[in-house]
Amino acid sequence: MLLVALGGLAGAGGVVLLRGPATVTTREIRDVERASAPVVRCTATLSDEQIAALRDDIVAHLPAHAELAPPAPPPGADAAATRANEVASAALARGTWTDEDVAAFRRELPNLDQARLQEVMSKITAAINDGRLHATAAILF
Repeated sequence: MLLVALGGLAGAGGVVLLRGPATVTTREIRDVERASAPVVRCTATLSDEQIAALRDDIVAHLPAHAELAPPAPPPGADAAATRANEVASAALARGTWTDEDVAAFRRELPNLDQARLQEVMSKITAAINDGRLHATAAILF
């Protein structure tokens, strides 16, 4: 006896149990795959009212959320923002954004909060877009 899982049937959890010798030809496998069950398509049509009722039911079961305060800046965020801005200012003074600038900027990333990070990155990208800063680094940040 030989137990064979076939592509067409295996996807639907199908297994074929063959009796007799344990030799199966490719043709026999293809024949069994072709004989697999037809594809069943399920569709549902919902009215606008039914969709609205489902939406209302889902919303009614969502947990209530309090107004979230922005996260507190990480310790050392002020000093990190100062150093990141110094890196950006030095690059702007030179007119180039180098791999060394990227490395120095990345050292400050873990200590920057989202607002300060966006502020410095905007300064750098705006300068690159305006042509005041030429990027020679392989990556920008």
